[in-house]
Amino acid sequence: MAIQYYADQNIEGKLTVSTVLRVNDSGSSIKGVGINTMNPGGELQVVGAGSIGNIYISANAAGSSVTDSLHIKKEALKASIINRDGGDLALGANSNEYVTIKATGNVGIGTTSPNYKLEVSGTLGVNRTDGIIFAGSAAAGLGNKITSDTSNNFIFSTSLPSIPYTTSTRMTILNNGNVGIGTTSTNYKLDVYGNLKVGT
Repeated sequence: MAIQYYADQNIEGKLTVSTVLRVNDSGSSIKGVGINTMNPGGELQVVGAGSIGNIYISANAAGSSVTDSLHIKKEALKASIINRDGGDLALGANSNEYVTIKATGNVGIGTTSPNYKLEVSGTLGVNRTDGIIFAGSAAAGLGNKITSDTSNNFIFSTSLPSIPYTTSTRMTILNNGNVGIGTTSTNYKLDVYGNLKVGT
């Protein structure tokens, strides 16, 4: 059985005198349903009774308790969307799922079964100026920044220990395949500026 309202309706809680549900009719400036608010800002607005606002959406097949639900939470300046039943969380557009967050915490873009913290199936575009920054200690053999210049040369760089917050290029892979270590311009397949040790 459905309940239909043709005018503003207030449904009051049994234990309080404050209005807990408001349905605005077509005569109101904003037509919508408000929970814990008399003036909904849209078709539906839910205001938390305390410092946190919560919405739980459950499916019968997965259970109907709070721990089996999709949880939408608003707490101060932080907002969260969490799948609480131990399954995946998918994000998408145009009826397609494009981002998958596994229960393990792995994130897949273009794949529903990522094996790493971030796995991208397809082409990854990176802003040439910003490059890729590795947080924390420098990754072995890579340094802590990967970027490219205007000629599409591939550059590895690392922080200079004596000058904090500045970077110095350590390795350059030119777009013609030449590799330079300690130099950014090379005319050879491998050009090392400095001492080179070969063997044990």
